[in-house]
Amino acid sequence: MKIQIRSLLVAVSATAVLLAPQVSFAAEKSKPKPPVINCSDTKSLASKVGKEVSVEGLVQSTGKGDKDGVRFLNLSAKPQTGFVAAIFPPAYKKVGPIQNFEGKNVRVTGTLEKYKKQTQIKVLKASQIKVLATPKAAPAKKK
Repeated sequence: MKIQIRSLLVAVSATAVLLAPQVSFAAEKSKPKPPVINCSDTKSLASKVGKEVSVEGLVQSTGKGDKDGVRFLNLSAKPQTGFVAAIFPPAYKKVGPIQNFEGKNVRVTGTLEKYKKQTQIKVLKASQIKVLATPKAAPAKKK
């Protein structure tokens, strides 16, 4: 008798699992990945201002703002007009010394902004910067 009841319970449980409706939650759906742009592709960067993107390139130099202390990863030989990752105070400790990024390929993800003559992404979390072994984005084609 005990064996029959167990078999019946197993059968009922299996049937309930098979007949249960599939539940899907909107929160579980993954957000589409932002486009990846090479830092030298100024046309693509200009067209994506205001949108979330990932920008890749070689860190040419680093710096620190005089007044506000914002740290910079310059991905262009001309920081005044190229792409800059602007690292703000909430990310300082987790990002670590910015000099560690010099000469490394990085991917910076966030909302692309225009600041003076340069494009930038404000880095508020360390997870926005990733060091890459090999960049995914191809450099802009030279004319």
